[in-house]
Amino acid sequence: MGYITFSYDDGLIDNYDIALPLHDKYKIPASLAIIANRVNSPKYWDKFMNPYQVAHTDMRGLSYAEETVQLNLVN
Repeated sequence: MGYITFSYDDGLIDNYDIALPLHDKYKIPASLAIIANRVNSPKYWDKFMNPYQVAHTDMRGLSYAEETVQLNLVN
């Protein structure tokens, strides 16, 4: 039996809106590499995930890594 996983870079909003629901539906693991300074700055939230979406991703059991600086998640 083979295994597959996906990795997404930068924490783009379409990763959250489009890709992650498919991972949930088909139970395929995924990981996200997130640019923390874009997540923590509202001026980027039209293209990048916000802190609530990142925290929700974490609660869904998907793994993530911070790029550049540490993330400050909202619980």
